[in-house]
Amino acid sequence: MYSTFAKLAHWTILVLAIVQFPTAQAIQRTHVQHPFGLVPSRFDLFLHAVHAWSGWVIGLLSLVLLIQRLRGKAPLLPGGMKAWQVRVSKLGHFLLYAVLAGLVVTGTGAMYLWSGFRPVHEVLLWSGVALVVLHVAAAVWHQFIRRDGLIWRLMPLPTRRDGGDANGR
Repeated sequence: MYSTFAKLAHWTILVLAIVQFPTAQAIQRTHVQHPFGLVPSRFDLFLHAVHAWSGWVIGLLSLVLLIQRLRGKAPLLPGGMKAWQVRVSKLGHFLLYAVLAGLVVTGTGAMYLWSGFRPVHEVLLWSGVALVVLHVAAAVWHQFIRRDGLIWRLMPLPTRRDGGDANGR
């Protein structure tokens, strides 16, 4: 069973990741205009702060979830999964956390230290989008092909379908 913290962290990361897209252009506008003596608009500075702070919260939550997984505190996967599926699941989650951490580091570095981080940040961004697409596809597979109730275990509020893992936990 996922802890309440893990559930809230998962969905908070999703919402904050979505927030990253419409606020990202403000980063460019505030950094491109500033060196030429133009003062960025208050709204762009606000969007810049939202982008930065939401990114840092994503990084912090991802780090906590990664540490929980490395300490063996992730819920068991549904029974009947093949060994390669378990390995792919673990690798996929690790890559998601690694990309999220890399995005925070390279985004912060590009904003405040060196613009050379920007190309790496963009590669990580699109890698992250691809991983999220695969993550969602796996969740859909669990829900509609395997019908193992995995998706219900991660819903923020308990439901009658929230029956734990294959071992009854």
